[in-house]
Amino acid sequence: MDLLKSINEAKEYIKNVNNENIDIAIILGSALGDIVDDIQNKKIISYIDIPKFSVSTIKEITSNI
Repeated sequence: MDLLKSINEAKEYIKNVNNENIDIAIILGSALGDIVDDIQNKKIISYIDIPKFSVSTIKEITSNI
């Protein structure tokens, strides 16, 4: 499977999980993960659910978007 096809498959999954238009996305590194607790109306998607996404083997990494 080529890279572009994998990217598009992941993109379509993310678009279909969220039925609303996304106004903003916040990408946080593991050191800033606690900020998520203060965000209202958030949508968290586990990497394991997204086709072609890798899941971290480091237990401190949540592997979510």
